[in-house]
Amino acid sequence: INFYAAAGIHPQESSNFIDSDMSWIAKNKENIIAIGEVGLDFFYDFSPKEIQLKMLRNMIEQTIELQKPILIHGRCGEARIFDMLNEYGFDDKKVLFHCYTGDLETAEKILEKGWNISFSGILTFKKSADVLNIFNHTNINNMFFETDSPFLAPVPFRGKPNTPGKVRHVYNFAADLLKMKQEDLAQRVRKNFNEFFNLNI
Repeated sequence: INFYAAAGIHPQESSNFIDSDMSWIAKNKENIIAIGEVGLDFFYDFSPKEIQLKMLRNMIEQTIELQKPILIHGRCGEARIFDMLNEYGFDDKKVLFHCYTGDLETAEKILEKGWNISFSGILTFKKSADVLNIFNHTNINNMFFETDSPFLAPVPFRGKPNTPGKVRHVYNFAADLLKMKQEDLAQRVRKNFNEFFNLNI
């Protein structure tokens, strides 16, 4: 089993940020494969919007400085995040919106940039028509899967604690939607993973 780390200031923790956090990330740049999760979360009120926006700018600038991929957490702020990345000229940068639950219009803009979207156990929920619609608009070359453990356990484990191993249920569900074998889908997403993170696993 291989473990890889990303590091960043989560939007919900923006108010708890101290300067040494940024310097720690820079000092450990050789040990991390991406900056994240970073972004905007306007669904909860753990950190004021102004502080989240300032922190996201800081993290975007550090992503550029360290030349790393960026992992985006967006909740009720996806369009604003897209605009900020666009403002910083991220057309040729590696961007992954994790556990995407935003609107289709923003998703289409994300995909037009060649950026990536990751789908969680939400894809398997009965009342997930919006996420399913976005999935159907996503090219397999820009597709990732995840668990977001310990949350969002896929069907048939919904409501129970999630674990990384349950990602196979998301893969199985997605493979059925795509009418392909789970093994073939996993191989395709592994290729996406290696290209995105510049790895070979």
